[in-house]
Amino acid sequence: MSLSKSSLGSLCLLFGCLVASGVAQESEIREVTQGSRAQGSPASWLEVVSNPVTLLLLMAMVFYLLLIVPSYRSSKKMQKDLDQKLANLKKNDRVVTSFGVHGVVAGIHSETKTVTLRIDENTNAKMTVNRETIRVVNKDG
Repeated sequence: MSLSKSSLGSLCLLFGCLVASGVAQESEIREVTQGSRAQGSPASWLEVVSNPVTLLLLMAMVFYLLLIVPSYRSSKKMQKDLDQKLANLKKNDRVVTSFGVHGVVAGIHSETKTVTLRIDENTNAKMTVNRETIRVVNKDG
């Protein structure tokens, strides 16, 4: 049994008058309004999607699956690759630090986890940085 908008409106008006007069109870109204759907049938797809909260949750889930998960996976892979390169760091490798200094590895100090970089070929200027600050490793020495 399906109700049109006009019959549903008149039904609500009728029950509104009955409730005001105290004839109909709230449970009776709920039974009649839910009786417009077949008993025991699940809500239709349109009813679920038309709910703003459900629609908002659905959009948040799509946003999470399409944007956040792939970026998390790629950043995890990049971090794993960088950790492997830092573990295999050798003298004369060209590196770039996180603050933009380009240099050539002049020495590796494993006990203090620092690296000495030669940053100028002419003056032989050197700089000591933490191993974690290195972001790019080029093996072309």
